[in-house]
Amino acid sequence: MIAKRFASSPSIANYKDCFKFYRDTMGFSVINGDENSATGLLKQGSAKIALYQLGNSHCRMVFSNIKKRN
Repeated sequence: MIAKRFASSPSIANYKDCFKFYRDTMGFSVINGDENSATGLLKQGSAKIALYQLGNSHCRMVFSNIKKRN
């Protein structure tokens, strides 16, 4: 059985800073996008973070954690 967990956050003030924080500070690897794109997908272990730019600079994050259950 596979369990999926999703959570969404309120909007973040700056997409570029948010992307750089998870990539550079938290050590997430980039699957897709960069700090200059409108979307980004980052991964660390089984956790994934999707970042979406809203408007000029705001960002929304969606967290996903997929674990296999026995």
